[in-house]
Amino acid sequence: MNVLLTGATLLAAAGYGLRATVRVSETAVRKTRPLWTDNVLRFEDIQRLHLPVTTEALWLYTEPNGSPDLSIEVQSFERFGSLARRVLRRLPQHTEIQDPAGRVEEYRRCGDAAGENQTDDG
Repeated sequence: MNVLLTGATLLAAAGYGLRATVRVSETAVRKTRPLWTDNVLRFEDIQRLHLPVTTEALWLYTEPNGSPDLSIEVQSFERFGSLARRVLRRLPQHTEIQDPAGRVEEYRRCGDAAGENQTDDG
């Protein structure tokens, strides 16, 4: 029983240590995860942002009809709303926003200027 409990604790600790970190700067959004290649998107390159209906997430595209170049899901980040607001504020005017669930206005209404430079860990 102790071996199983110790094993479960080690797996949980390893999973927590492998969580992603997203940093939003003035010019780019960066998603880093241990043992994975970092994803960095410059805001000027983002052509489309999609907020899916089935899950609360941000899918960022550099090609309008391609696959997401960066996805950030609410399950992975404690302060997802704050992160979404910061990304939305920095998107260029040409970016197409697809929001069939109507969440963009909710994110913009709940804006908070405090914590602008904080990191959202997930």
